[in-house]
Amino acid sequence: AAPAPGTLMGEVVETEFAGAISTVVVRVLNRTDIGRAFIGATPLVLRQSGIEAPQKGAVVRLDIAGKAHVLG
Repeated sequence: AAPAPGTLMGEVVETEFAGAISTVVVRVLNRTDIGRAFIGATPLVLRQSGIEAPQKGAVVRLDIAGKAHVLG
């Protein structure tokens, strides 16, 4: 089934496991509010506790909660 309008989707392009922490890199597929040139250009790098991570190539839903905290 197709996602509901406004649902943010991404594709897992890389995963890495390091003990209790895993890193998942997700390419945004459908951000309509930022312009087509950006879509997929800058992946999101997500770090999480060692729970089961999605496999490379999986299409995932991204839920945004609260304000973004960007550290450079």
